[in-house]
Amino acid sequence: SYADGNSAINYLLTVDHSYRVRISNMGIINARNLSYLDFKNQVEALVTRNLPLSGVQFTLHVPSSFMVSIKGEVHKASELTTWALARLSHVIYSNLTEFSSIRNIEITSADGSKRIVDLYKAKRDGDLSQDPYLRPGDTITVQRLQKRVSIEGQVERPGHYRLLQNETLRDLVEAGGVL
Repeated sequence: SYADGNSAINYLLTVDHSYRVRISNMGIINARNLSYLDFKNQVEALVTRNLPLSGVQFTLHVPSSFMVSIKGEVHKASELTTWALARLSHVIYSNLTEFSSIRNIEITSADGSKRIVDLYKAKRDGDLSQDPYLRPGDTITVQRLQKRVSIEGQVERPGHYRLLQNETLRDLVEAGGVL
């Protein structure tokens, strides 16, 4: 919303698969890889540059929904409906089998770029780069578990752990904090 003279203007912004967003007749912003706050700031700056006394206000009313694909070591390969502020962990856990690796998940974006994420690091260390927001057209491939161990006794975090191919039991014990 912004003011143009004495008129209040409400303008709906649509972000499609190209991420190019037209802002009224003022310009186009490429929203690819922008956070909500970064996008908001760019929209407000563009409107203010064109209409300096506009009192622009940017509010998210309805986040979009879109489809992502999930395959690999899951109960059933499928397409899932998710929304614009959903992270990987929001859609994946209900689809995992006992042989799924949360340590080695490949996300292929609509443009073909790939990245490997580790949800254990996101959960344990709070590293949200390892639990990314999903994008339209993403394909999530869950790899099969390579190593699974249980650790009990005098450790800070007993339980069942999934190890990466190059990790050892020593890595797990040292990360778990032997008492």
